[in-house]
Amino acid sequence: MRTTKYPIVTGERSDPRTTGPVAPAVTKTIPFDYVFEFKLKGKDPSRQEVVKLQDVVEISMQGVFVAVALGYSFVLDQSTVREIPIDNEPALNTPVIVRATFPGEGPNQPPLILRIAGTPNSDVTLLLFTESVKQRFVFGEPSRFQDLTVPLQPGERDSVHLESNGTAEIDFLNEVNIGGVLRVWDRTNNIIGEPLQFAVVGPDPSTGLLPGVGDKTVNIYGFPTRNVGVLIFDGRTGATFQVTDVEGRTEFSFNDKGWTRVPLLASATTGGPAIERSLSPGDVLLVTPIFEPNRFGVPSVFAVPSRRASDLSVGTLLKGFSDVNAGALRPSARFANTLRANPPIGNLSRDVLSRAFEATAGTEDISFLYSIDIVSSGRELQNKPIHNIAGLGIANGDRPFRPFAQPFAFEPRSVIRIQVEELSTLPGTLYIVLQGYKTLGTGRRPE
Repeated sequence: MRTTKYPIVTGERSDPRTTGPVAPAVTKTIPFDYVFEFKLKGKDPSRQEVVKLQDVVEISMQGVFVAVALGYSFVLDQSTVREIPIDNEPALNTPVIVRATFPGEGPNQPPLILRIAGTPNSDVTLLLFTESVKQRFVFGEPSRFQDLTVPLQPGERDSVHLESNGTAEIDFLNEVNIGGVLRVWDRTNNIIGEPLQFAVVGPDPSTGLLPGVGDKTVNIYGFPTRNVGVLIFDGRTGATFQVTDVEGRTEFSFNDKGWTRVPLLASATTGGPAIERSLSPGDVLLVTPIFEPNRFGVPSVFAVPSRRASDLSVGTLLKGFSDVNAGALRPSARFANTLRANPPIGNLSRDVLSRAFEATAGTEDISFLYSIDIVSSGRELQNKPIHNIAGLGIANGDRPFRPFAQPFAFEPRSVIRIQVEELSTLPGTLYIVLQGYKTLGTGRRPE
């Protein structure tokens, strides 16, 4: 910091022959600022209460402080940044029959129960295809498969609603002739699933959710008397991995309920050590039923959804912002630049997603009233609190500070207080600065 010296010119003594010349005295001045800091929480617009904050500083004993201007800045609280709510609406899942149960004979036991998994909150219809007949399952008295072209009777329905966990059960209340291929039609999203298989990837029994990006285990449904093998096709590289257990076995057995949980352990080379893998967008699981050694069934396929940023709907975003004012958020600059490349959502880093949206109100939108007084002398510098726009301008750099009409000198040990009343709803830190200089000493004539 550069120090400026202001020499004070003094006259000589009346008799320089006896006393000598007078030594010039020097006053040192340095630029100096006093900063007032306020933690703003944001005013609740639903409440009319007035909350005032204050900060007090005391002028040091080093010398007189001369204030020449007043300025301020505002730092927005970064906790106002919200995460992108893409997970609030799951990706569309192809409907699949994950389990066929035959409870057995009994007065209250249905002869067959089918468990279906798919996209949550969708309506699905069970279809039966043969070489000559195309039928749908009708819930009625009695329940039956009926030609697709035959209209429903009053009180009958041909669809079942999948719950929020994406699953539902169809109870065959009477004997039904199934002499063809069963498939499930998701009527809400217009998706038809694969035929009934002996082994398929299904939802987690505890959560009802199908496997997704980042999962390290999958749940496979089938028949208790069968085994199953699993292959992973890497969606990014095209490489194929054989899934094994911790002991290197490639076959997995179902429990008595017809399902098994398979950890995704696979080796990059044949005979190499198995390492844990997590599902990535575009990965494909090939599930093959094993009837007996060297006798395999038709494999089923499960593709990990690979949604792209362009697949996000307005409804998805509004649903995620249901707990905040949708007009108070905007995409951050970094997230907006990322969206231009339209990458798969699963490839976006956590850092990008956590900074996807920010408060639309910027630092220039801060609004408050302020007042300044000198506590030590009781002097006020205005008759009423001043709005920041009227006294200081907008905190965007257009008016970075307001010069005083006349520099104001504060004596050492003077106590200055600034009071602030919040008007805007933005949380953050407000800094008000008295800009000026200090005089560190005064020239004196030697005695």
